[in-house]
Amino acid sequence: MSETSSTGGIGPGYKVAPCVTIYNNTLLVWGGSVINETNPPYPYKNFTSTTFPLTTTNIVWTDLSWDIPVALANNNTLIPISPCVISPTGILVVGGTNLFGYDITAANYVSLNLTGANPLNTLSTRANVRMVNVKDSVYYFGGYSGKGLNQTAMSDYYILNMTTWQWSSSSVQNPQSIPPNYDASSMAYVDNGAIYMIAGSQPHNYTTNVYMFDINSQIWSLVQPSNPGAWTSGFDTAESFTYNNFIFTFYGYSELHVGYAGITNVTHIIDTSTNTLIQQSVYNSPQYAIGPSFLSGVTASHEDSAIFVWGRPNRTIYNPDTVYVYNLSIRDWTNYAAPGPYITTTPNLVIPPSPPSASGTSTNSSSPNVAVIGGAVGGSVVVIAAIVIAAIFFFKRRNGRFRVSQSLPPNSSGQQWAPESW
Repeated sequence: MSETSSTGGIGPGYKVAPCVTIYNNTLLVWGGSVINETNPPYPYKNFTSTTFPLTTTNIVWTDLSWDIPVALANNNTLIPISPCVISPTGILVVGGTNLFGYDITAANYVSLNLTGANPLNTLSTRANVRMVNVKDSVYYFGGYSGKGLNQTAMSDYYILNMTTWQWSSSSVQNPQSIPPNYDASSMAYVDNGAIYMIAGSQPHNYTTNVYMFDINSQIWSLVQPSNPGAWTSGFDTAESFTYNNFIFTFYGYSELHVGYAGITNVTHIIDTSTNTLIQQSVYNSPQYAIGPSFLSGVTASHEDSAIFVWGRPNRTIYNPDTVYVYNLSIRDWTNYAAPGPYITTTPNLVIPPSPPSASGTSTNSSSPNVAVIGGAVGGSVVVIAAIVIAAIFFFKRRNGRFRVSQSLPPNSSGQQWAPESW
């Protein structure tokens, strides 16, 4: 029997591309879609959490509310998870081009009152719009006029400040410096005033190139590694996190043999203080690693750990509730993640400036530009922000890409935005 929706169960379960975030020692997993070979994707109507310390072999999940007010979204349809990040005041933001939030502390779904010119309709007509968390803001780079390396690069970029909930705009000062129109590059912000774009692809070609955007000068440049060739193969669709001055980029797709691509088990690391590239494929505790797979996961970063919630597109084959931990300080897989302190970044995207009215609207939210829609709903009370990463789900071959995506949240620092997935 064909299913059109799922209430799911407690825990990540059989779904792909959920929103995975961390807030004050709580791992939150929101939404996603269910995919199998015979049915089109349908919504996975589930919002769950677990707390730190976390042991991957013994996770206890708590069910949170999926009772989304109709004024915000139709919870019987696939709701885009983008941007899937948490504001400094504890608002989980989702919804794609029709943003709404979940106030974690107040346990309410909320509308967002954003000011400034909303660029999302313009950006939705472009290709490879890249976005990245920078402290309390999200940067959207203007993308390209279409697919392919010969398309025009757009020099405009936009910033959503999640403290003031305001949009602003600017331009790259040297448009010729904008990186090539690669697909599925990874984005990361390092706390030295620089945004990095890592690897990417075009049909029949994966790259190892790394580009850096200097926020002060507003100019892109190609990073010249101190050890060229240390990354032996290009890749795309990877997930990046910043830890100290290092960027860790996990998995992604690469050409495994002529004509076909699959997930690589290599961890690519950049020491941004020396532009040194590191390629890690050997681990002290491989029994805790994600093993070879043609699936993709979504990840959040917590203290010194990257937490992977791995996608399961076919509910009849794969084991649900699959969570993995990579410790960034020891550079190894483990089955344990400690509680905070916390890594702090922010989110993005927009909802209409004047939120729709609804019965039960109140103003007891934790943010001045947020309005509660409907009554309070059950949920855990948690505090302090963390990081999220791209939930891009690709099945790829050299001569074609089969994409099953449901919007893309930013990484621990960033993501690439695919408007067609909204």
